[in-house]
Amino acid sequence: MKRLSGAGGERVARRHALWRGATLVAANPRTSGGELDLVLRHWVAGLRPASWGVWVFAEVKTRRASERLALEAVDRHKQRRVVRAAQTWLLARGLEPDQLRVRFDVFAVTLNERGRPKVTWIQGAFEAYD
Repeated sequence: MKRLSGAGGERVARRHALWRGATLVAANPRTSGGELDLVLRHWVAGLRPASWGVWVFAEVKTRRASERLALEAVDRHKQRRVVRAAQTWLLARGLEPDQLRVRFDVFAVTLNERGRPKVTWIQGAFEAYD
């Protein structure tokens, strides 16, 4: 594989998350607050069944070069947009963001030297109220 599109990177990140134990809730949902790349539930050992995991709102950045460049693309402005879209998405489903375990992650998808995708999953990459 010599090139990887944004949609291709999102598919790779989604498979990676599922392989690591996350559950896909939605891919590319649009809200009045913006579009989200991935909405996941990530199961955390030790949580009681009543609080069955963490809501994860993930931004996926696909780059040909380094993962650092992919991560730098999620600047403060983009972070605010993701947080706003996540809050809108939760509220539209009758869920109160302040009452949930919510995490904002970034998936950096790059091509390795063999042309295969490499995924770096940064959990808790940014906070809602930085």
